[in-house]
Amino acid sequence: MGHKPIRRRLLPAYLQMRPPDPLAARVKCSPWRWTFANDSPAVKTTTRKPKSAALNRSESTEDHLERIQELIEGKGYARVADLAASLHLSTSAVSNMVRRLARRGYVNYERYRGFTLTPSGRQVAQHVKARHNILTDFLEIVGLDSQTVDREVEDIEHHLRPETLTVLSQLVGFWREHPRQLNAFKRYVRKARLASFRQEREDGK
Repeated sequence: MGHKPIRRRLLPAYLQMRPPDPLAARVKCSPWRWTFANDSPAVKTTTRKPKSAALNRSESTEDHLERIQELIEGKGYARVADLAASLHLSTSAVSNMVRRLARRGYVNYERYRGFTLTPSGRQVAQHVKARHNILTDFLEIVGLDSQTVDREVEDIEHHLRPETLTVLSQLVGFWREHPRQLNAFKRYVRKARLASFRQEREDGK
């Protein structure tokens, strides 16, 4: 007795076809970029931009270069012992840091001898000094005492962007050219402090 042939239900042709993925057809993946097959070469790839050299410098690097420059200006050279005393660090820690700075091209260093800054090191040190001076001028001109100024400058100078420093420098310059505007600001500050003091007394009653 013969078997009847099995009839297979075939799906309609439009259901058998997998819908194309329009994005998959256009995009090729690589570890470094996305490439679109139909895009022009001018906009073919997108890559990450390297960070600027300033963003790669640590606070310790900038502090060491700044102090080295100060020592050189005063004595003509810098030594590990002098730098350690200035930064209140151990000589071994400073010696290790100076060797790292030499490897990065900031310092001319020979063991057991004084060291100086390379052109790159001087450029960084001058930038740090200028930034320090701008921030100091701003905090002093608004009326803060010297101890507060020194403390605040040390705390925030490494975290200011160039555009912020530019605005602060311009504001200091404006106030020096227009002292009446500066005096008006200081009167406003005194008035605000007096009002705050009176409010505290009222709240304390």
